[in-house]
Amino acid sequence: EEKNYSIIILNIVVEETDSRVLSRIFSTLNNTGLALTSFELTVSEMYGEGVDLIQGIEDLTDGMVMVKSLDPTHEILLQTVLLMDGKDPKKSLIPKSLNKNNWAAHQKSAVTSLEAVGDFLTQQLGFALDVDNSNVPYDAIFAPLAYAWHEAEINKKSPKDKALAFNIIKRYVVSSCLHQRFTEGVNNKQRSDARFLLEAIENNDMSLLDSSLLEKYTNLKQATPGGAIGKMVRCILNQKGAKDLMTGSVVKISSRNTQLHHLWPTQYCKKYLKNWNERDSCNLISNIAIIETSSNNDFKNADPKDQYKSSLDGCNKQTEKANDLYYSHLIDGAALELIKKSEKTKADFENFISLRTVAIASYINAEYGVEYANQEKDDNLDVDEAS
Repeated sequence: EEKNYSIIILNIVVEETDSRVLSRIFSTLNNTGLALTSFELTVSEMYGEGVDLIQGIEDLTDGMVMVKSLDPTHEILLQTVLLMDGKDPKKSLIPKSLNKNNWAAHQKSAVTSLEAVGDFLTQQLGFALDVDNSNVPYDAIFAPLAYAWHEAEINKKSPKDKALAFNIIKRYVVSSCLHQRFTEGVNNKQRSDARFLLEAIENNDMSLLDSSLLEKYTNLKQATPGGAIGKMVRCILNQKGAKDLMTGSVVKISSRNTQLHHLWPTQYCKKYLKNWNERDSCNLISNIAIIETSSNNDFKNADPKDQYKSSLDGCNKQTEKANDLYYSHLIDGAALELIKKSEKTKADFENFISLRTVAIASYINAEYGVEYANQEKDDNLDVDEAS
């Protein structure tokens, strides 16, 4: 039996001719249809005011590198404009908050400040935004930074005052990421951070940052390479100038020829470490080194001891040089002795992670003044000598 399906199409007649009103009607009707981003809705709203937002952004960002990398969706630029206009930067509010007037007033300041911030983060904190945004811990950090950069007139400061401002900005960025600040309550924190950061820069007083950023952070030992803490550590190692463990060349995460290497490979741990179980993981930032792709391929699944021997061979058997390569990744002393052991256990891996976590935390504290709340006596572990 054939079924007769009839489709009813309703025509909605709108007598209103104002283009902005028509755009708002379309946005409302489309709420139950195809999901649109806040940027796409804003393009529609701004078109109703006679502003071609897409073309405008293309013209503004022409020749810029950092902005295109850090803000591929253009939403950060619009958030920055709203912050500069004293409005809530919440993404869902952009279509209603952005208008022809505040866009015209702040577009150039917003885009030039974002470009300057991107350059700063690349040159001073190893974010590698000259390539892409894959190492960015939180993109929510860009708008407050750009706001403070513009309002404090960083580019006009003397070299001395600029250096002081840079120290405060680095402290804010590193601490925000290590505290996982933007996990929740992003919008309120963006607005308050913009204000507090500006006050701290203008008064050259680190204590004026949000008080939570002056506290000790946790969770470094459990951090994975892909989380906010892990990405921040990756950037810090990149900025430090970590060297390839085979060739000795300085490696950069901005290079297409580098990879994240697990010093204690997963397959090695599963196969050779007694009592290793399915719940155990090697994918921790304290088990990661940034090395060249060719070296990563040579080291694949190898015993950490054999990896060290390959490094030693690459250094013409000069132990001090090989040790320096590992130290460039903040691995030395007892942690390096654990790598060199012939017979290793799961406890050795855990001790290595604890020791390297302490080394990373100590370096961060020395360079950026951000202190780790070490919840274990990691620096007092009983470690066997290499056998």
